[in-house]
Amino acid sequence: MSFIAILGSNERAVVFTMGKPSGVKGPGLVVVAPLLQRLAVVEMKQLVADLPGQRYDTIGGDKVTVDAGVTYRVFDPLKALTEVADYREAVVEMAAARLSSVLSTTPVEDLLESRETIGNEVRAEMDVYAAAWGIKVGAVQIRKVELAPGVAPPAATKKGAAAETAKN
Repeated sequence: MSFIAILGSNERAVVFTMGKPSGVKGPGLVVVAPLLQRLAVVEMKQLVADLPGQRYDTIGGDKVTVDAGVTYRVFDPLKALTEVADYREAVVEMAAARLSSVLSTTPVEDLLESRETIGNEVRAEMDVYAAAWGIKVGAVQIRKVELAPGVAPPAATKKGAAAETAKN
């Protein structure tokens, strides 16, 4: 008696025999012994995780709300399933933590002007940890930045300072 699974070209299955990982199979036809073995299927395509509306503090104490997205790909399905409880949730949590870490040392002016540079810095920090989970981070994109109510945009602050200097 056996169980047959057919995996697509972008899928891999980790076979667990009596609870222990016994190999990675796929794509194609995979045969397992029911009751002794089970399959856990992993997508090998580029995946996207959203971080909508996260609130962060910048180095100047300004509060900002940042919408970001992370693209990543599993390169080692065995590690993705055995080194972390839920690799999808772990990527989201790690992205939020790394973004918070980087933004806490970034002035709001730089955040507004250098989104791509900050995204690359966050991606580089994430890659260090994600590699141990069998995951490669493709990009971190900061899509939208909103200043908290009462926080003056840096350009307005610079214009105000220039006007103040011109008066004196």
